[in-house]
Amino acid sequence: MPSIEIPATLVIAQSDMPADRESTPTESAPARLLTPLDFVEDGDDDSDTIERFFAFAADGSASRPYELAARGTFRLTRPLVVDGVTRGMRVDLTLIDTIGMDDVVTIKRCGGAVWEGICRVRGVRAGTAALRVGYDTVNCVRLESNRAAKLCHFDTRGSSGWGVYHGAGNSNMLEIGNVISRENGCSARTDRQHHVDVERYSNADRNNIHQRTTLHLEDVSQLPSSAHRLARAFIVTPSREPHKITNIDRESGSITVYPRIPDADQIAGPIAMVFGGGLCLDAGGYTAKARFGMVSPTRCGTGLWLTGYDTAVGAGITSQYNGVGLALGNNPDNAFGGTKLDSVYFEAEPVAEVVHCNQTSNSSHGSLFSAVTSLDMSAVKTLSWLRPSGEVGSRRRYLPLTMPRNGNWWTPSNERDVIRSTRDDESAYAVRASPEPRDDHYAYVRRSSSRLALVDNDRVRARRGVKPSTFILYGAGENGEYTGSFSVTCGSDYTINGKPGPVTLPRLKAPITIHVLLTSGSNWTVTLTDHIMP
Repeated sequence: MPSIEIPATLVIAQSDMPADRESTPTESAPARLLTPLDFVEDGDDDSDTIERFFAFAADGSASRPYELAARGTFRLTRPLVVDGVTRGMRVDLTLIDTIGMDDVVTIKRCGGAVWEGICRVRGVRAGTAALRVGYDTVNCVRLESNRAAKLCHFDTRGSSGWGVYHGAGNSNMLEIGNVISRENGCSARTDRQHHVDVERYSNADRNNIHQRTTLHLEDVSQLPSSAHRLARAFIVTPSREPHKITNIDRESGSITVYPRIPDADQIAGPIAMVFGGGLCLDAGGYTAKARFGMVSPTRCGTGLWLTGYDTAVGAGITSQYNGVGLALGNNPDNAFGGTKLDSVYFEAEPVAEVVHCNQTSNSSHGSLFSAVTSLDMSAVKTLSWLRPSGEVGSRRRYLPLTMPRNGNWWTPSNERDVIRSTRDDESAYAVRASPEPRDDHYAYVRRSSSRLALVDNDRVRARRGVKPSTFILYGAGENGEYTGSFSVTCGSDYTINGKPGPVTLPRLKAPITIHVLLTSGSNWTVTLTDHIMP
């Protein structure tokens, strides 16, 4: 760091000290308040002045006897880097991008600092709500290596990327104030949308979370720049389903996503994206045990995105008119420790209110919403792997959330509705397993034919002849009976109750429970319990 010359008007002379007090080399007068206006020089533009102020703030000679107040409005002609300001500071600052920068301000190596107040950052086109990638500011605030810093509130507006994001370095135990974000990123709404044209698709067809679809683009120049951090972004299919971007290959002009895009949605032509947003605290470095205030994104890409094993926690989110309100986790096979939000509110998100990207329970513990003001569970999506038809392939859905409901703590079921009547009525039926499917992966139901298919695997053999699993079948009949035809099938090398499958269940006059157990040889023992309707 170059030495910083203290303004002559601020040098405190020996004669300024009280006459009756013996001075020492370490004594100083009471602290004086310095603002950027004290650092103006002839010929300065705003960038010169504010850079000189922060350079002085980072210099060791500024520690005493001065108080610092970063305040005022500054029209920047180049990116501002605030580096090594580890002391306390009052902030009432407005920074305006005048040229269209990748990062308007970078705050780095300010570990241990305590900043009070608010920093406002405005993009070059902040006066308009419309998105224009390539002309807009990309990101407003970048954070790097700010371990244990307590930073101010942030108010950002008018970028095609993130309002505030963590880019690199150790920022464990970082604290951020409230984050207000407006018109940051691409939301897939009419006035803030961006498309890429797809020439063709190719699939890595795996029946697990390692499946992928690659979109081969007609024009690679349509891709937003690397500063947009597209590893934290979604492709949105014609069915309005989000698919997490896992890789960008700019040389070949392709985007790879998870989960697999269903065949019906693999349509050549324009496809929508959701990128950028309000606040992103992720695996770009470390934000373990970090905390943030209330995040209030409006008309942004993703309102709040959290990843990592030791995930940041916060006061909550009030999300309105964003593409995705809240995204949790990185790629499906990456650990996500889980977060805690004190309150959540979502309104009018066109793609999803919550997207749970993480799909592995390894080192993942779940997330807690302490208070829920508005949350539509039908708009809460977890990225299970898919079959080419679009049917969810896994026997369970991984959605480890806990929240209050009717005065009790409630967790969405990991079970899923796996059968729909195809015959004499249109009601939906749930076939559920006990224990939960995560421990009992040996049965699934085909929607198109209303049948339960029994599948052998290592887990089944470990439980052979010990404990059955149960599937409860409810219907829309007068007494709750299932009114369609329903059968139980097995593989060609197996039998059901000693006979080749399938077995068609009798139409009883009440709901039934199906008990299934793999016994000696390759025989499935299937029994029924008839419920009594009071």
